[in-house]
Amino acid sequence: MRAVGEKVGQRYKKELGLLDEVWDPSALAIRSTNSARTIETALELVNGMYPRRPRTQPLRVELHAVNAETMYPHSSCSFVGDMYKSFRKSDARQCIKEELASLFDKSDFKSEEEYDFYTRRSLPALCNTLATLHGHGFPLPQGIRGEHVDSVCEMSGKEYHAVYGTDRRMTKLGIGRFLGEILDVLKDKVESDTFSMEDEKPLGISTVAERAPPKFMLMSGHDNTIAPLIMSLDLMSGTHPPMGSHLAFELYKQTPPSSSSSSSYPTSSPEYFVQTVYNFKPVPLPACGNKLLCPFDDFVKIVTPRTPANYHSECDNEKLL
Repeated sequence: MRAVGEKVGQRYKKELGLLDEVWDPSALAIRSTNSARTIETALELVNGMYPRRPRTQPLRVELHAVNAETMYPHSSCSFVGDMYKSFRKSDARQCIKEELASLFDKSDFKSEEEYDFYTRRSLPALCNTLATLHGHGFPLPQGIRGEHVDSVCEMSGKEYHAVYGTDRRMTKLGIGRFLGEILDVLKDKVESDTFSMEDEKPLGISTVAERAPPKFMLMSGHDNTIAPLIMSLDLMSGTHPPMGSHLAFELYKQTPPSSSSSSSYPTSSPEYFVQTVYNFKPVPLPACGNKLLCPFDDFVKIVTPRTPANYHSECDNEKLL
């Protein structure tokens, strides 16, 4: 994760000039889910971004109680819980499980019980476990080979699509509150922006709602944070985010047209734009006409219906079709 942090630093310090080379704690905020591994991920990312940061300076990491966390879906939401139950009984899940079982040779495992353990596990959990072991060069469990890892993660992507990609309400109630927080902090940044018109440059990257947001907000979550988000915005489907993946929402401010302006950026109203970047690659937003830079007002119109207006009421009142 420190290597990923180095690439993040390269983009936002050197390429875009959003952050200074010298560590400035006021320019960055950190939030993580309340899990040791995601907290450690956040800290290693910062260490990669700022390798010379004084280690004597503690980092403040914002944590939320599990029942108040919005960075992943909750089965306590009645509709989400019912959808999970329905999926577990579905033909789609049965097909994926049969595909997983056929991938392995039962005789290669230590025992039938161990074969059953790996073929009955949650696909996302199995993908994460195997990808982590394989990526760090650790031995894989007996019966599982390196070429199996990509296949398992492809099947996990199919499971994510089956759960979140067939009913818009699932992403709305699963990750929509967090998407709404992303929108709120971008709104706050636009409203509080008092900069004069300068050369085209990013104003901030934001993923949680706070007043007077810092320039950069780092959110450390899970694959079931990113997967529902990218499906909610139709960025892609049927994908299990690789280990170390990140999704960024970058806010840009337009400058007046000039002869030296880059033709790749708009040169007329509106003034603000949002760009989504997945694993360091800008991704066109389908709902915004596949534009890389989506006008901010259009981005608001896209995100708003994907965010629950009354989460608890919708959780209780939405019914399976």
